[in-house]
Amino acid sequence: MSKNELTLSEMREHVAKLAKELGVVVQFGDDFRSSVTHPVIMIRGLNSESDYSATLHELGHQYIRVNKPELFEPITKPIHRYHHCHCNEKSVDFQKARLMNEQAAWNWARENAIEWTVEMSANYLLAIGSYIDHAHRKTKMSIVEIVTSIIGVDTLKLMFPEWDVRSMYNEISRFQP
Repeated sequence: MSKNELTLSEMREHVAKLAKELGVVVQFGDDFRSSVTHPVIMIRGLNSESDYSATLHELGHQYIRVNKPELFEPITKPIHRYHHCHCNEKSVDFQKARLMNEQAAWNWARENAIEWTVEMSANYLLAIGSYIDHAHRKTKMSIVEIVTSIIGVDTLKLMFPEWDVRSMYNEISRFQP
């Protein structure tokens, strides 16, 4: 676990406090999601530091939806009545906007966590990696270009302070086809 041994009780109380402050309803379901139209997030549960970071990330999306609409609107238009239209997924601009939104939600999660742990960083890397891979497949941008131009080395340094720049590029390059 972490230096200070975060307890499930502490994490759950912290999430409840943040959700109340943001006016967000937390529902339990089969995945971690954030509504694009209502102050609602869905979580699978809160049983680990990984779940805690994912829940904070979804709360981050709600914070962005209300407080930073410039990061939110480019990926939610056009919205159909019942679902999001992915008709422009091959657009580099759409993928950049999506990654910027995801990264902003992760930044919010990190800034608002009681403590950010190695397990939380690993969860971030898995999650953001899936969006990077998706952007690469849809736009054919290189992985290194996506990471350096959209996410930024400074953000990686923040999420992984123990890594030096060479280690970061080595990790990023592992995923380059």
